[in-house]
Amino acid sequence: MSLRSPPHPSLDPSAEPAHDLPRHLHAAIWQGDQLAGSPVPACPSGYAVLDAQLPGGGWPGGGLTELLLDAPGQGEWRLLAPALARLGQAGGEWVGISPPLRPHAPALQALGLDLGRSLWIEPRHGADAAWAAEQALRSGSCAAVLWWADDCSTPLSGGGPALRPGALRRLHLAAQASDALLFVLRAAGATAQASPAALRLHCRVVAEAPQQLALQIIKRRGPPLAERLLIDTRTQLAPALAHRLSQSLPQDRRPPDAIAPRRLMRTNPAPAPPCRPPSGCA
Repeated sequence: MSLRSPPHPSLDPSAEPAHDLPRHLHAAIWQGDQLAGSPVPACPSGYAVLDAQLPGGGWPGGGLTELLLDAPGQGEWRLLAPALARLGQAGGEWVGISPPLRPHAPALQALGLDLGRSLWIEPRHGADAAWAAEQALRSGSCAAVLWWADDCSTPLSGGGPALRPGALRRLHLAAQASDALLFVLRAAGATAQASPAALRLHCRVVAEAPQQLALQIIKRRGPPLAERLLIDTRTQLAPALAHRLSQSLPQDRRPPDAIAPRRLMRTNPAPAPPCRPPSGCA
Protein backbone atom coordinates (compact mmCIF):
# COMPACT_ATOMS: atom_id res chain seq x y z
CA MET A 1 0.00 0.00 0.00
CA SER A 2 1.46 3.33 -1.04
CA LEU A 3 0.95 6.45 1.03
CA ARG A 4 1.88 8.74 -1.82
CA SER A 5 -0.88 10.68 -3.44
CA PRO A 6 -1.15 10.51 -7.23
CA PRO A 7 0.56 13.40 -9.02
CA HIS A 8 -1.56 16.37 -9.93
CA PRO A 9 -2.38 16.32 -13.66
CA SER A 10 -0.82 19.74 -14.16
CA LEU A 11 2.46 18.51 -12.60
CA ASP A 12 2.64 15.15 -14.33
CA PRO A 13 5.00 15.45 -17.35
CA SER A 14 3.40 12.43 -18.98
CA ALA A 15 -0.09 13.89 -18.78
CA GLU A 16 -1.72 14.93 -22.02
CA PRO A 17 -2.35 18.67 -22.46
CA ALA A 18 -5.85 19.74 -21.62
CA HIS A 19 -7.52 20.68 -24.89
CA ASP A 20 -10.97 21.07 -23.37
CA LEU A 21 -10.19 24.27 -21.46
CA PRO A 22 -12.55 27.19 -22.02
CA ARG A 23 -11.36 29.71 -24.59
CA HIS A 24 -10.86 32.49 -22.04
CA LEU A 25 -8.53 30.23 -20.04
CA HIS A 26 -6.51 29.38 -23.13
CA ALA A 27 -5.92 33.12 -23.64
CA ALA A 28 -4.73 33.47 -20.04
CA ILE A 29 -2.13 30.69 -20.32
CA TRP A 30 1.29 31.73 -21.52
CA GLN A 31 3.81 29.19 -22.76
CA GLY A 32 7.39 30.34 -22.48
CA ASP A 33 8.26 29.48 -26.09
CA GLN A 34 5.51 31.72 -27.45
CA LEU A 35 4.85 35.45 -27.37
CA ALA A 36 2.38 36.20 -24.62
CA GLY A 37 -0.96 37.79 -25.28
CA SER A 38 -2.42 40.68 -23.32
CA PRO A 39 -5.90 41.40 -21.99
CA VAL A 40 -5.33 45.05 -22.94
CA PRO A 41 -5.04 45.80 -26.68
CA ALA A 42 -1.51 46.75 -27.64
CA CYS A 43 -0.76 50.05 -29.37
CA PRO A 44 1.02 49.58 -32.72
CA SER A 45 4.49 51.07 -32.64
CA GLY A 46 4.31 52.19 -36.27
CA TYR A 47 7.13 49.81 -37.27
CA ALA A 48 6.06 46.40 -38.56
CA VAL A 49 9.49 44.88 -37.87
CA LEU A 50 9.19 45.78 -34.20
CA ASP A 51 5.51 44.89 -33.80
CA ALA A 52 6.22 41.38 -35.08
CA GLN A 53 8.53 40.84 -32.08
CA LEU A 54 6.37 42.43 -29.38
CA PRO A 55 3.78 40.43 -27.41
CA GLY A 56 0.36 41.53 -28.58
CA GLY A 57 1.79 43.13 -31.71
CA GLY A 58 2.67 46.54 -30.26
CA TRP A 59 3.51 48.56 -27.17
CA PRO A 60 1.88 46.85 -24.18
CA GLY A 61 -0.87 48.84 -22.55
CA GLY A 62 -1.38 48.54 -18.82
CA GLY A 63 2.24 47.86 -17.95
CA LEU A 64 5.76 49.21 -17.71
CA THR A 65 8.09 49.44 -20.71
CA GLU A 66 11.72 50.39 -20.15
CA LEU A 67 13.83 52.04 -22.84
CA LEU A 68 17.55 51.90 -22.08
CA LEU A 69 19.65 54.59 -23.77
CA ASP A 70 23.37 55.18 -24.22
CA ALA A 71 22.65 58.90 -23.88
CA PRO A 72 19.59 61.16 -23.90
CA GLY A 73 18.38 61.81 -27.42
CA GLN A 74 19.33 58.40 -28.80
CA GLY A 75 16.30 58.22 -31.08
CA GLU A 76 13.64 57.73 -28.42
CA TRP A 77 11.41 60.38 -29.95
CA ARG A 78 11.55 58.79 -33.38
CA LEU A 79 10.80 55.43 -31.82
CA LEU A 80 7.80 56.54 -29.77
CA ALA A 81 6.38 59.31 -31.97
CA PRO A 82 4.16 57.10 -34.20
CA ALA A 83 2.37 55.61 -31.18
CA LEU A 84 2.00 58.99 -29.46
CA ALA A 85 0.68 60.53 -32.67
CA ARG A 86 -1.85 57.72 -33.01
CA LEU A 87 -3.03 58.25 -29.43
CA GLY A 88 -3.34 61.99 -30.04
CA GLN A 89 -5.41 61.46 -33.16
CA ALA A 90 -7.76 59.31 -31.08
CA GLY A 91 -8.16 62.13 -28.54
CA GLY A 92 -5.67 60.81 -25.98
CA GLU A 93 -3.23 62.97 -24.06
CA TRP A 94 0.28 62.13 -22.91
CA VAL A 95 2.63 63.44 -20.25
CA GLY A 96 6.41 63.97 -20.48
CA ILE A 97 8.26 64.09 -17.15
CA SER A 98 11.83 65.32 -16.54
CA PRO A 99 13.16 65.42 -20.10
CA PRO A 100 16.98 65.86 -19.83
CA LEU A 101 17.06 67.90 -23.05
CA ARG A 102 14.76 70.80 -23.76
CA PRO A 103 12.05 69.56 -26.19
CA HIS A 104 12.20 71.26 -29.58
CA ALA A 105 8.62 71.94 -30.60
CA PRO A 106 9.10 72.19 -34.41
CA ALA A 107 10.98 68.87 -34.48
CA LEU A 108 8.31 67.13 -32.41
CA GLN A 109 5.60 68.52 -34.67
CA ALA A 110 7.55 67.28 -37.69
CA LEU A 111 7.25 63.81 -36.14
CA GLY A 112 3.48 64.16 -36.23
CA LEU A 113 2.95 65.01 -32.56
CA ASP A 114 0.13 67.34 -31.53
CA LEU A 115 1.72 69.31 -28.69
CA GLY A 116 -1.70 70.51 -27.65
CA ARG A 117 -2.24 66.96 -26.39
CA SER A 118 0.89 66.99 -24.23
CA LEU A 119 1.73 68.13 -20.72
CA TRP A 120 5.31 68.69 -19.53
CA ILE A 121 6.36 68.34 -15.90
CA GLU A 122 9.81 69.18 -14.56
CA PRO A 123 10.04 68.15 -10.88
CA ARG A 124 13.14 69.07 -8.91
CA HIS A 125 13.78 65.60 -7.48
CA GLY A 126 13.49 62.04 -8.73
CA ALA A 127 11.03 61.11 -5.97
CA ASP A 128 8.75 63.95 -7.08
CA ALA A 129 9.01 62.76 -10.68
CA ALA A 130 8.02 59.21 -9.71
CA TRP A 131 5.08 60.61 -7.73
CA ALA A 132 4.00 62.75 -10.70
CA ALA A 133 4.15 59.74 -13.03
CA GLU A 134 2.06 57.65 -10.64
CA GLN A 135 -0.55 60.38 -10.21
CA ALA A 136 -0.77 60.87 -13.96
CA LEU A 137 -1.47 57.16 -14.39
CA ARG A 138 -3.99 56.99 -11.58
CA SER A 139 -5.85 60.05 -12.85
CA GLY A 140 -7.26 58.01 -15.72
CA SER A 141 -6.90 60.97 -18.09
CA CYS A 142 -3.56 60.04 -19.70
CA ALA A 143 -3.09 57.69 -22.61
CA ALA A 144 0.70 57.56 -22.15
CA VAL A 145 3.33 58.67 -19.65
CA LEU A 146 7.02 59.18 -20.47
CA TRP A 147 9.51 59.56 -17.63
CA TRP A 148 13.22 60.15 -18.11
CA ALA A 149 14.53 58.73 -14.85
CA ASP A 150 17.39 60.34 -12.96
CA ASP A 151 19.97 57.84 -14.16
CA CYS A 152 19.17 58.57 -17.83
CA SER A 153 21.33 61.70 -17.90
CA THR A 154 24.33 60.38 -15.94
CA PRO A 155 27.53 58.87 -17.37
CA LEU A 156 26.65 55.41 -18.51
CA SER A 157 29.78 53.56 -17.42
CA GLY A 158 28.38 53.29 -13.93
CA GLY A 159 24.73 53.33 -14.85
CA GLY A 160 23.84 56.18 -12.52
CA PRO A 161 22.01 55.91 -9.21
CA ALA A 162 19.62 52.98 -9.02
CA LEU A 163 15.95 53.78 -8.66
CA ARG A 164 14.31 52.80 -5.43
CA PRO A 165 13.14 49.17 -5.61
CA GLY A 166 9.53 50.07 -4.96
CA ALA A 167 9.31 52.99 -7.40
CA LEU A 168 9.10 50.94 -10.59
CA ARG A 169 6.78 48.38 -8.98
CA ARG A 170 4.36 51.10 -7.94
CA LEU A 171 4.39 52.58 -11.43
CA HIS A 172 3.89 49.16 -13.00
CA LEU A 173 0.83 48.53 -10.81
CA ALA A 174 -0.53 52.02 -11.51
CA ALA A 175 -0.16 51.42 -15.25
CA GLN A 176 -1.97 48.08 -14.97
CA ALA A 177 -4.88 49.81 -13.25
CA SER A 178 -5.07 52.54 -15.90
CA ASP A 179 -4.45 50.57 -19.15
CA ALA A 180 -2.14 53.44 -20.22
CA LEU A 181 1.24 53.19 -21.90
CA LEU A 182 4.10 53.79 -19.49
CA PHE A 183 7.65 54.37 -20.75
CA VAL A 184 10.51 54.81 -18.30
CA LEU A 185 13.72 55.88 -20.03
CA ARG A 186 16.89 54.89 -18.20
CA ALA A 187 20.63 54.71 -18.78
CA ALA A 188 21.91 51.59 -20.50
CA GLY A 189 24.02 50.88 -17.42
CA ALA A 190 20.81 49.89 -15.61
CA THR A 191 20.47 46.81 -17.81
CA ALA A 192 21.88 44.54 -15.09
CA GLN A 193 19.48 45.89 -12.46
CA ALA A 194 16.29 44.01 -11.67
CA SER A 195 13.09 45.49 -13.04
CA PRO A 196 9.39 44.57 -12.95
CA ALA A 197 8.99 45.79 -16.54
CA ALA A 198 7.35 43.31 -18.87
CA LEU A 199 9.30 44.79 -21.79
CA ARG A 200 12.85 46.18 -21.83
CA LEU A 201 14.65 47.45 -24.92
CA HIS A 202 18.01 49.01 -25.60
CA CYS A 203 17.76 51.76 -28.22
CA ARG A 204 20.56 53.61 -29.99
CA VAL A 205 21.18 55.49 -33.23
CA VAL A 206 23.23 53.70 -35.88
CA ALA A 207 26.22 56.01 -36.42
CA GLU A 208 26.80 54.81 -40.00
CA ALA A 209 23.13 55.38 -40.91
CA PRO A 210 21.54 57.97 -38.56
CA GLN A 211 18.11 57.35 -40.07
CA GLN A 212 18.18 53.87 -38.52
CA LEU A 213 17.66 52.79 -34.93
CA ALA A 214 19.17 49.62 -33.51
CA LEU A 215 16.93 47.90 -30.98
CA GLN A 216 17.86 45.01 -28.73
CA ILE A 217 14.97 43.36 -26.89
CA ILE A 218 16.41 42.50 -23.49
CA LYS A 219 13.24 41.22 -21.86
CA ARG A 220 9.82 40.30 -23.15
CA ARG A 221 7.11 37.80 -22.36
CA GLY A 222 8.26 35.26 -24.86
CA PRO A 223 11.35 33.48 -26.12
CA PRO A 224 14.60 35.48 -26.07
CA LEU A 225 15.60 37.33 -29.21
CA ALA A 226 19.34 37.28 -29.83
CA GLU A 227 19.54 39.40 -32.96
CA ARG A 228 19.02 43.13 -32.91
CA LEU A 229 16.33 44.89 -34.91
CA LEU A 230 17.14 47.66 -37.38
CA ILE A 231 14.36 50.18 -37.90
CA ASP A 232 14.37 52.77 -40.67
CA THR A 233 12.62 55.87 -39.33
CA ARG A 234 12.55 57.91 -42.54
CA THR A 235 8.92 56.96 -43.22
CA GLN A 236 7.93 58.66 -39.96
CA LEU A 237 9.88 61.87 -40.56
CA ALA A 238 9.09 65.06 -42.42
CA PRO A 239 10.96 65.21 -45.77
CA ALA A 240 13.45 67.80 -44.50
CA LEU A 241 14.39 65.71 -41.47
CA ALA A 242 14.54 62.52 -43.51
CA HIS A 243 16.95 64.13 -45.98
CA ARG A 244 19.17 65.47 -43.20
CA LEU A 245 19.43 62.08 -41.50
CA SER A 246 20.18 60.38 -44.80
CA GLN A 247 23.46 62.29 -45.06
CA SER A 248 26.60 60.55 -43.83
CA LEU A 249 28.22 61.93 -40.71
CA PRO A 250 31.93 62.56 -40.07
CA GLN A 251 33.49 59.82 -37.99
CA ASP A 252 34.38 62.23 -35.19
CA ARG A 253 30.81 63.40 -34.73
CA ARG A 254 27.92 61.79 -32.95
CA PRO A 255 24.44 61.54 -34.51
CA PRO A 256 22.54 64.84 -34.42
CA ASP A 257 20.03 63.71 -31.80
CA ALA A 258 22.66 62.22 -29.47
CA ILE A 259 23.64 65.43 -27.74
CA ALA A 260 24.62 65.48 -24.09
CA PRO A 261 22.39 67.61 -21.86
CA ARG A 262 23.67 71.10 -21.22
CA ARG A 263 22.85 73.47 -18.42
CA LEU A 264 22.05 77.06 -19.19
CA MET A 265 24.76 79.31 -17.82
CA ARG A 266 23.74 82.64 -16.35
CA THR A 267 26.19 85.40 -17.22
CA ASN A 268 26.52 88.70 -15.44
CA PRO A 269 25.36 91.63 -17.57
CA ALA A 270 27.96 94.14 -18.70
CA PRO A 271 28.19 97.15 -16.36
CA ALA A 272 26.19 100.12 -17.50
CA PRO A 273 28.16 103.21 -18.58
CA PRO A 274 28.26 106.02 -15.99
CA CYS A 275 25.53 108.58 -16.25
CA ARG A 276 26.76 111.95 -17.46
CA PRO A 277 24.80 115.14 -17.04
CA PRO A 278 23.55 116.74 -20.23
CA SER A 279 25.77 119.40 -21.73
CA GLY A 280 25.12 122.80 -20.27
CA CYS A 281 24.28 121.50 -16.80
CA ALA A 282 26.53 122.41 -13.91
